[in-house]
Amino acid sequence: MSRKINLIELARAQLATFRGYSLPVRVRDFSTFILLPIALGVLAWFFAPPVYNVAGLLTGASVFAGLLVALLVNVFNFSVKIRRDEKIRPEERLARTVDELMANAAWTVVSALALVVVMATVTAAQAPQCPIDSRWVGLLVALAAYVVLNVLMVLSRIWTAHGDIKDLPPKR
Repeated sequence: MSRKINLIELARAQLATFRGYSLPVRVRDFSTFILLPIALGVLAWFFAPPVYNVAGLLTGASVFAGLLVALLVNVFNFSVKIRRDEKIRPEERLARTVDELMANAAWTVVSALALVVVMATVTAAQAPQCPIDSRWVGLLVALAAYVVLNVLMVLSRIWTAHGDIKDLPPKR
């Protein structure tokens, strides 16, 4: 893969946001972010009603992915401001939270793009008047659940950063 689109470092940064916690927390995170989307996908595979069209969802998911890119740009700008503020040392909680937020937001964008690509593939490959293969429906449900959970993690990190900012001394 081209070095310009190498996502390995981003994947490492995302996984690093799960480290440093106790074993029960890591198990809960694994269950939430891996097992839950897989379970929902399997349930959709076997029990979802026939789905005939995801084109409307594709449009919505594409717009949502674009909005996530805008959020990522804002997180990047916030990260730059934090790094340039001499009163905030890199080891402080706020700086670490913003680093994790950046990794989570970037990974969420990648996840949303993967969802859009799979939806586009399903839409392009679908025969007219035929339901989408249930395996594809399961995969779409699993990916959508994963994206939603990642968005919730990003929101949680934003809230944590907001709390960390409140703890900073006032500017003079």
